[in-house]
Amino acid sequence: MTRPLVHANESRGSRKESTRPTETQTQQQQSESFAPMMGDIRGIMGLQSTIGNRAVAQLVRNQVRPHPAQNVQLNAGTGSMHVQLMPKFKSEEEAIIYFEDWEEGTVFSEHGREVKQLLQLAIQNGWEDLQERIEYAQSESEIAAIEQFKSWDLSNSSLFGAAMKLLEKAQDKGWEQLEDLVIEYVRKVEDERDEPLTPSDGLLQIQRDFLKRWANKSPIPMDILKKLMLHAGESEKELAWLTQLLALPIPPLTISQFDLITHYQKDLEGNNEALRWVIKVVDESPTLSEAQGIIELAKDFDYKIEFALEAVVGSESYAESVREKEFQKVQDSSKRQKEKVSAIGREKAMNNLTRNQKKDLEKPSKKSEIEALLEKEERNFTQGIFELIDYRAQEAEEHVIKVIGPEAYAKRRDEYLAFFQLVNYDPASLAALDLCGHNFKTAEQIVLMVQQAPNLLNFIAHDGVKLQHFNLCTSELPLATLNILLTQLTCDELISFAANDLCLQLLETLHTDNVPALHMKQLASRPDRLVYCDPQYAADYSLLMVHYTPAQISQLIDLTPSGANTKVNVLRTLRPKAAAAADLITCLTLTDRMRWNQDILIQEIGSLGNGRTALQLTNFIYGKRLSIFNRDTKFDNWVNTLCVLMTDQGYTVDVGDSDQLSGINTFERECKIFDNGGMERGRFVVHYHPGAVQSVEHPYGSGAHIKPYSGNLTTPRIGRDYLQDVLKNVIPSKK
Repeated sequence: MTRPLVHANESRGSRKESTRPTETQTQQQQSESFAPMMGDIRGIMGLQSTIGNRAVAQLVRNQVRPHPAQNVQLNAGTGSMHVQLMPKFKSEEEAIIYFEDWEEGTVFSEHGREVKQLLQLAIQNGWEDLQERIEYAQSESEIAAIEQFKSWDLSNSSLFGAAMKLLEKAQDKGWEQLEDLVIEYVRKVEDERDEPLTPSDGLLQIQRDFLKRWANKSPIPMDILKKLMLHAGESEKELAWLTQLLALPIPPLTISQFDLITHYQKDLEGNNEALRWVIKVVDESPTLSEAQGIIELAKDFDYKIEFALEAVVGSESYAESVREKEFQKVQDSSKRQKEKVSAIGREKAMNNLTRNQKKDLEKPSKKSEIEALLEKEERNFTQGIFELIDYRAQEAEEHVIKVIGPEAYAKRRDEYLAFFQLVNYDPASLAALDLCGHNFKTAEQIVLMVQQAPNLLNFIAHDGVKLQHFNLCTSELPLATLNILLTQLTCDELISFAANDLCLQLLETLHTDNVPALHMKQLASRPDRLVYCDPQYAADYSLLMVHYTPAQISQLIDLTPSGANTKVNVLRTLRPKAAAAADLITCLTLTDRMRWNQDILIQEIGSLGNGRTALQLTNFIYGKRLSIFNRDTKFDNWVNTLCVLMTDQGYTVDVGDSDQLSGINTFERECKIFDNGGMERGRFVVHYHPGAVQSVEHPYGSGAHIKPYSGNLTTPRIGRDYLQDVLKNVIPSKK
C-alpha cells in the first residue's frame, strides 16, 4: 500500500496526544470497566496488545460517555472482544493520516471493521481521496478479497464467471488461501454441470426428457433450470408453461420470480409481447413488490405500461381539475355565507345603538369610537357562526379530497380504459390524445384516419403539429394522397403548406402533376410560396415545377416581360423550346436586353422546335439582327438592339461627313451599320443644332441627336447623351 507523506513534520504523538489519558485514570478504568467483562487481567492485556493503551483508555472513557462512532462487541463464542475506535476527524487529511498510520500488513487483519467504517465515512462526506486509497488497498489485499468471496451466495452457479475472474487474480498474485477457497466452488459448479442425468437422480422420466431436451439450448444455467423444473411441477401442462418461458428466452430466475410471473399465466399465455414485458419488469425491478406494483398498474391495460401511465397521468390531471373546481365552489359558498352573516351582524349592532350613539356616529370626533363599538358587536355576533361556516367548509373540502376526487379519477380512468380497448390499443391513440387535448371522440376519429394513412402517425406525434394543421390537411387532401406526401415531405415541410387551404390545394396539384419531391421540399421553405398558391397561377406553376426548381422559376419570372398573359403562362409556352432551365434563362436574359415583349417572344421563340440549347437560342435571336423592331416607328427599341449587337456580335457604325440642311441651324451625318462580316445592315442619321437645348416648347431639342431618317419635327429622335456608350462613343459630339 502506497503511503503519501501527509504532514511529515507531525509525529504520531503530536497527532493523537490529545486523546492520551493519565496512567492512573487508565488503570482505574481498566479495573472498573473491563475486569467484570473479561474475568481476569489476561483479557485486558490481550486488548492492550491489539489496540494499544491509548485506545483502551479512550474506550474506557466512552463507557461513561458513549460516542456514536465507537463500537464494542463481545464474541460470545470465543469470549474475545472486537473493538472499533473511530475518533472524530476535522478534515479528510486527518482521516488519511489515521488510515495510513496502520501497518500495511495489519490493515485488514487487525483493523478490518475500522476500515469499513472509515470507507463509509469517506463516502458519506464525499472524501474522494480517502475513498480511493481505501478501495485501492482493498483491491490489493488477500484478506479483503477473501471476505468479499465469503459474502457471496454460493448456493448456485450464477457467480461462476465472477469466481473465475477472482481465481485468476488470486493465481496472478500468489494468494494461496483465496485460491483454495475459490477453486473449491469452481470445481463444484463444473462437476454439477458435467453430472450425467441418470435414473438414480430421483427425477421422473418426463423431467429427465425435459432436461435432456434443453441440455444444449437452455438460455439459463442447467442447475437453475433444474430447480425451476422441479418447482414448476410434474405434468406436461406445468412443464409446457416453463417451455414457453424458455423459448422467449428468459434470464436466470429465482423461484420467487418464477412464481410471480406464473401468477399472471392465464393472462399471458399466447401473448408473447406482454409476457416478455412482464419478465423484463420482474428481472430488472429492485424488489418483487415493486415489480408486482408495476405489473398490476398495467394489467387492466393489456400489460401495456405506456397506455396505463397515460391513463394514470390523464386521470390524475382530470381529477385535480375537478378538485380545484369543487374547492372553489366551497370557498365561494363560504364567502357568500360570511358576507350575509356580516350584514346581519352589522344590522343587529346598529339596532343596539342608543339614540345618542346613532347621533354620535354622524360626528367626526365620535365616529371612530362608535365604529369600534359596532365592530365589536358585529364580531361577537358573527364569531361563532363564522367558526361553524369554516367547519362546514373544511368538511366539504375533506369530502372533495376523499370522495369527489377519487370518484373523478376512477371515472376518468374507466373512460381511458374504454377508449384504449375501443381502438385496440392502437399506437396512434397516445399521440392522438395529446393532439386533441384528450378528447376521446376526436382522438377516435384521428386514430381511424391514421389507420387509413399510417404515415400520419409521425405527423400527429410531431412537436410542431397542432390540431388545426391536422384538420386542415385531412379536410383538403385525400388520405391516400396525404399518406404518400408524408413519404416525400418532412412534417415541418407539410406544416408550411398547411398555412391555409389554398397552399394545400396547390400541394395536391403538385402531387397530381408528379412534381419531383425535391422541388416540393424547396418550395416549402421559400417565403414566396404563397404566390404559387394563387388560384390564377397555381396550375401553371405546378406544371413548370415538374421541370424547374422554385429558384429557377423565380429567376425566369424576373426575366419574362409583362403583358396580356401572366408571366408564368408565357413561361409554360416557352418551356418546351429550351432543353433545360439554364438554356431558357440564357435565352430570356438576351431577349430582356433586347426588349422583346410577350408577343415577340411567343411568336419568335415559339416558332422554334423543342429542346433547343442556349447556343441555338441565342444564335437564333442574334440572327434576327435589326428586323424585330421597325426603325421608323420603334426607333428607341431598334437602337437598343443595335447597341446589343455592337456589344455582343461586333457590329460597327460608320459615321459620314456633316452636311448642312435647309434651314437656319441644322447639320446632318448619315450613319451606316455593318455586321461582323462587313455587310451593311441598316442606316440612321445624326442631326446637330448648335446651341439648341430641350425645353417645354421644344421637347426634342438638343445639340446632337440621332433619327431614323431626316424627317421633320415629329420624327423620333434620341439625344446623343442618352445613347449607350457603345454607340455614343462612335457619334461625334459636334457637327
